[in-house]
Amino acid sequence: MNAVARPARILVLAAAFLALTAWLTGAAAADGNAGAVYTSTNQVSGNAVAVFDRGADGALTAAGQYPTGGLGTGGGLGNQGALAVSNGGRFLFVVNAGSDDVSAFRIKPSGLTLVDRIGSGGVSPISLTTQGDLLYVLNAGSGGSAGNISGFRVGSDGSLGAIAGSTRPLSAASVGPAQIQFDPTGGTLVVTEKATSLIDTYVVGSNGIASARTSRPRRGGRRSGSPSTSEAT
Repeated sequence: MNAVARPARILVLAAAFLALTAWLTGAAAADGNAGAVYTSTNQVSGNAVAVFDRGADGALTAAGQYPTGGLGTGGGLGNQGALAVSNGGRFLFVVNAGSDDVSAFRIKPSGLTLVDRIGSGGVSPISLTTQGDLLYVLNAGSGGSAGNISGFRVGSDGSLGAIAGSTRPLSAASVGPAQIQFDPTGGTLVVTEKATSLIDTYVVGSNGIASARTSRPRRGGRRSGSPSTSEAT
């Protein structure tokens, strides 16, 4: 686990009723705390990241909110991974499903600083994943717009730049996508589709561009997409 300033753990946690994200490893926390918890509010009037200090006993203490500059939807997204911490623990990325964009924050022991906001490359972003200086976003699509994935480069300051030619479609329109995630090698993107019970994979080249999609049926019965919690180490 990488840390900034001193070894500690920052977790990204979604409110269960909004199904916004999963637990992730991050950077150092403020003095006297074992870590911090971040969650997206997903409010229509303005999305924000709510921060909670996490004590050594796991107790949470509210530590303020940081507006993303974008909008939420006000309801559940049927997803996982709406927030993600960069591999080095320096940046936090958040989807704004109501305004079709993504916000980037710099993580500091004193809190978060908004450094960028950029269009998600599609409609209704619900999940994102990061590997090295790459960030990929899963757009669910809405109102006749099909879902897709789209890639971005992360600058040294946390700013985001769209990667030309990185946008790829899902298996069809209205597939009910749930999550995008890099595999452990960082060379393949995996996307789950609830409505089709398919798993899509995209090989990512050295230029950061995802290949054409390969879809396979997943084993077992169809799931509802209800939230689960996992921890990356």
